[in-house]
Amino acid sequence: MCTIALLTIVATLAAPNFSSLIQKLRVHQAAMELKGSLQVARSEAVRRGDNIKLRKKDVTDGRSCNASPSDWSCGWDVFIDLDNNGIPRASTSTEDDELIQSFPAPPDASVRFTTNSATLTVNRWGAINGIGASFAVTPRASSDSGLDTMICISSGGRVRSTPGNSCA
Repeated sequence: MCTIALLTIVATLAAPNFSSLIQKLRVHQAAMELKGSLQVARSEAVRRGDNIKLRKKDVTDGRSCNASPSDWSCGWDVFIDLDNNGIPRASTSTEDDELIQSFPAPPDASVRFTTNSATLTVNRWGAINGIGASFAVTPRASSDSGLDTMICISSGGRVRSTPGNSCA
């Protein structure tokens, strides 16, 4: 009986730390998925010699991300925009846009594109919009800034992740 009581006390004390660990892992997972999608877009752009676009999804699982173009928390698509309308869908021209990869909403993490845009273009040389850019990945249910991760993209297209809320 004493062993069960002691085990209950230890489990109760460990629960908050376990919750923080889960949030940290979810932020890390979302950051790595975003970093991977940027690298896929770069390699496809160079391989095909054409522009590749990433665009945020506006709705997923009943949750809306329409309020701000910078809110990428509903997931994103990597695609070739054949009709240059910035939307990954069947076009009105003779060819449909080609969806390369689709990424679902990250669980319990918020993703924000710091340049306040719904679309990011990777040119045929692998550069991102010709300028540097960044994404902030944070836990959705926590205000602990120690869990924040930035995905930083140089003007040449190099993608790296860094802890915190700055690419400096």
